[in-house]
Amino acid sequence: MSGKLIVVEGIEGAGKTSIVERIITWLKEVQGVEALTFREPGSTPIGEAVRTLIKHPDSDISVETQTELLWLARRRLLEDVVQPLLDEGKWVILDRYWMSTLAYQWDYYSSQPLHPVIEEIANTYQRPDFMFYLDVSPKVAKKRCTSGAGRGDVADKNDDAPLSTFTMWHRRYGEIVSAYDKIMGDSNKTLVINADQTFSMVADDVIFALNQSI
Repeated sequence: MSGKLIVVEGIEGAGKTSIVERIITWLKEVQGVEALTFREPGSTPIGEAVRTLIKHPDSDISVETQTELLWLARRRLLEDVVQPLLDEGKWVILDRYWMSTLAYQWDYYSSQPLHPVIEEIANTYQRPDFMFYLDVSPKVAKKRCTSGAGRGDVADKNDDAPLSTFTMWHRRYGEIVSAYDKIMGDSNKTLVINADQTFSMVADDVIFALNQSI
């Protein structure tokens, strides 16, 4: 098989990291494909530094600086790691991609029409072969983060955001996915998964959609 890029998007509490692990296992055991996974921001020295700066509970850097740092880290990850692997025929899975930047650093883009912003990104950066959006309702996502089920292993101020913020992120993602799908047409639409379900049900839906598309 040729190299493929899979992206898993969604707000906090959607279960992205667990689903990425499930995809890796399925690709290896069923398809005989070894996939490598990377997180955004992260997975490079610059990326991990940016992750710490942005996600730390005491972070107060401006949305403009956040956005610039995220795109810097993304370019390094794509150019230094992801693209060479795809060129070698490897499969790569990203835990978050540019949709997250638009959703979480929305204020940076709020004065610009969304459609041309996404179109420029889609035409400039590596397009995923499979773009999954784990669509979890804000209340379910917040409950998972509060209970610990949706929290990461390090401090992350997003986990402790109020329900209104989860609702805002969810609304933004909906607008981004809708605009992206209009640009892509029928060729490469986002694979939207109901992430309110149990993990096993979400995983089954993701694997089914992936299997149908390979």
